[in-house]
Amino acid sequence: MFSIPNLLTAANLSCGIAAILLIQGDQIDIALICLIGSLIFDLFDGYLARLLNQQSDLGIQLDSFADLISFGLAPSFFLYYQCKEELGLWSCVCFIMCILAAFRLARFNVKTDGLPNDFEGMPSPMAALFVMGLFILPEHFNISTLVYPTTAIGIGICMVSTFPVLKFKPSLAWAKKHPLLIFLIVGSIVSSFYLKSLSLSLLVIGFSLYSLIKKK
Repeated sequence: MFSIPNLLTAANLSCGIAAILLIQGDQIDIALICLIGSLIFDLFDGYLARLLNQQSDLGIQLDSFADLISFGLAPSFFLYYQCKEELGLWSCVCFIMCILAAFRLARFNVKTDGLPNDFEGMPSPMAALFVMGLFILPEHFNISTLVYPTTAIGIGICMVSTFPVLKFKPSLAWAKKHPLLIFLIVGSIVSSFYLKSLSLSLLVIGFSLYSLIKKK
């Protein structure tokens, strides 16, 4: 039960819980770091499970529970927190992202006929990454609070859709096969000095468009 991959998944879950608490305390920058930690742990728990031959049904279910908190509830809570003062009860619409993330993760767990190199619909970590792009906006950006519930609905639909999204694989072979995506990742890092976290949202858009073009 307490294998190394499962402990990494637990670390993912812990970072997600910490992010929710930090958002409540208005410590958005630290919450962003926690969710980046969740993404890193989520990236490597499955990789280590395969490397150490420690894959299990328990690990699969645990990973989905952790992803629902870190990449469903935490970003939904951030969206809600940003607009609850102005929109009141309507701000609860932001939790549609969490609800649809649950459907997306459940579908992933029971569906076994997908393509080996693609996800069906936007994976929850990528959806969370897009929302994380709204965490720390440049000071000259003055966006409407309606952006937050709209984002929740749009990203939720993307998660339960069926459009193909390439699986990110941290390997040299994958990088050689998709050099444009490596350029997008590097460009996102460089642009973050000006766009701050918004560069994460742009990276998700670029990755999604690349996935669609590659499949046409």
